Amino acid sequence: MQIKLGEMIGKEVNTLTGIRLGHLANVELEAESGNLKVLLVDPLAEVSHMAVTLDQGGRLRLPFNSIRSVKDVIMVEYDIPNQGASE
Repeated sequence: MQIKLGEMIGKEVNTLTGIRLGHLANVELEAESGNLKVLLVDPLAEVSHMAVTLDQGGRLRLPFNSIRSVKDVIMVEYDIPNQGASE
């Protein structure tokens, strides 16, 4: 099964544990090899307040190899550090 990158942009991104992270904004690839490296996700407001690291553009960076499934949503294997810990 082939999935076109253009069809992935804008899809919702969720963790395997059911946390809605946001929507896929873009991807980064390695210039020499063309290998996809990073998913850039526009995070939902509630994710922005969790213990996640956002880049300078306010996007969540996930390794491309964290993708487990792409259908109506993109499912990724990603653990949010200190999720549920009180601040």
